[in-house]
Amino acid sequence: MRYIKICNETSPISLTTMNEVLINKKLSQEDSSDFQCFLHCLFTKYGWMDEDGGFLLTDIRSALEEAAVDTSLLEFVLYKCTAIPSVDRCHRAFQFTECFWEKVKEHQPEEDETFVYALDDVK
Repeated sequence: MRYIKICNETSPISLTTMNEVLINKKLSQEDSSDFQCFLHCLFTKYGWMDEDGGFLLTDIRSALEEAAVDTSLLEFVLYKCTAIPSVDRCHRAFQFTECFWEKVKEHQPEEDETFVYALDDVK
């Protein structure tokens, strides 16, 4: 929760947007650059990306292995979802998230967890 607050200060997004994305896990190409940079901020805080938008594959692998993610999903995420031609760090974070969530839905379509943040939690 702390990282969400920090990232919302540097790249503010509305509470509505945050909840819609986290609940539905659907991203739109129309999502704002602030939202895309919010994602980049989260990935840097969690150690999955560096400040320039590079993916930290060892850290991603460790986190996914800790979560007992299926090997085929782990390999796909590491090698396909990180193979993004864009050089824009925020856009890379967005495209990674889109790829990751789409692949997770294929592997775990009924294990969706819902997170709704209260307004007080974000401010």
